[in-house]
Amino acid sequence: MIDEQLKYDSLIISFAEHQNLTESERYSLLTLHNTVERPDEDSLFEIIKWIRIEKSENYFFDVLTRSERLTIRDILEKRRNSPEKLNRHEYNYLCFVYWKYSINSPIAYPEFPDIKRVTQNSFEQEFVNTNERKKIYSMVIQAALSFVEQIKSNQLEIVIGGSFLNKGVDAPNDIDFILLIPSSCFEHFPVISIMQKLLDQYPKGSSQSDKSYLDGEVLPIQYDKNKYLVYKLFTLLGNIPDDRKQDGIDSLSFKKRNLVQLTIKANDNSN
Repeated sequence: MIDEQLKYDSLIISFAEHQNLTESERYSLLTLHNTVERPDEDSLFEIIKWIRIEKSENYFFDVLTRSERLTIRDILEKRRNSPEKLNRHEYNYLCFVYWKYSINSPIAYPEFPDIKRVTQNSFEQEFVNTNERKKIYSMVIQAALSFVEQIKSNQLEIVIGGSFLNKGVDAPNDIDFILLIPSSCFEHFPVISIMQKLLDQYPKGSSQSDKSYLDGEVLPIQYDKNKYLVYKLFTLLGNIPDDRKQDGIDSLSFKKRNLVQLTIKANDNSN
């Protein structure tokens, strides 16, 4: 047991000194964490967050092992039941682990939303029928077409959610959307930075001075629901939490809402 503790402490120190851990060292660390007398949960949690960031270099190829995710689950559950509780990002990840592995959960978590495919014309007839809606929709079409031009693609799907789908709201604050593009574009273009620079060009929303009219993300068309990033983006778009707080979270409930998906025509001339 003493030797195990020394090995465990040595691995923790190596990471603290910014030394990369190999796959086998990481496996040893996770195994030892459940057996040593003095586990360092804060350090281990930072290590696992670092692993996830390192594996997210290609943005949507976020891969952790089941063991790593369940270790995160255990640490987050202890924090959730402590006075500190969880922040929004930690709670989202905890929800993802319970959802992904269909584990009996002590908390409510957002389900992956239903997505209805519609034509662009039918969407415009149903949802783009006031001056404010036309203005915001024109912005998102313009941004989408500019985006695909920069990544040299003629394939573009867009998933829309949020208040823009509430037909009782004549003047939505913004439009929430996810652009879906070919996976190859992620390999050849800095799609995330292109997207962010594009969104920064548009004006702020009508009632939230620090937020743009366009609230968008980008994913591959052939996305994998079992990836954390995909789950997070779609559930944020397709669920309404009962509380918007960012810290001190021990439980939330969610109201599911449907999304719509449409193909954007390359020759669209909305203005």
